[in-house]
Amino acid sequence: MDTGAPQNPFSSHLLEPGRGGYIFAPGQSLAQVMARLEEAGWRGELTGNHGAGKSTLLADICAELRRCGLRVTWWQSSDRRRLPPSTWMRDLLQSDVIAYDGAERLLPGLFLFLRALTKSMKRGFIVTTHWRHGYGAVIPVVASATLLAQKFSVEQAEGYSLEEWQQKIDEALARHEGNSRQVLFDLYMEYEDRARQDRPLR
Repeated sequence: MDTGAPQNPFSSHLLEPGRGGYIFAPGQSLAQVMARLEEAGWRGELTGNHGAGKSTLLADICAELRRCGLRVTWWQSSDRRRLPPSTWMRDLLQSDVIAYDGAERLLPGLFLFLRALTKSMKRGFIVTTHWRHGYGAVIPVVASATLLAQKFSVEQAEGYSLEEWQQKIDEALARHEGNSRQVLFDLYMEYEDRARQDRPLR
């Protein structure tokens, strides 16, 4: 039983934005999301809990926009960085679409200001946010046990059957209110613990 990243199938690198792409539920597709955003002038919000997959989906959207020939700039906020980058005006002038990951972390009023400014400049503005603002095309992003099982390559994980791993993911999602990062941490540690138990004593 191989352990540690990246051998552990629940390694955190699997959740990096754009790593492996967003996995859609049956009946949903990136083409559908792109159509909704295009209808809204490339303006909208990807909403959902921590770790639901918003950043990964936004990365997929950006890649598709670039394939269509649009100029896209990625901005990101964090708890320590609550302002747009210092190049924000140049970015607006040189971009067709601004993708803002973590827009809910912006200082109060800045989100509304950037929405209004990008609209007046006829720029696309696609954001990820935890809360629904009803802005542009609203795309809910929800993690599910079946989709995460695919993301984590559970079929390669030893110790339990595929169905048992999916059940554990489902239970962890409920426990962590849909936060797949916390689910990943729980399963990573459980996999490591089982691996240590399976190792022969020296």
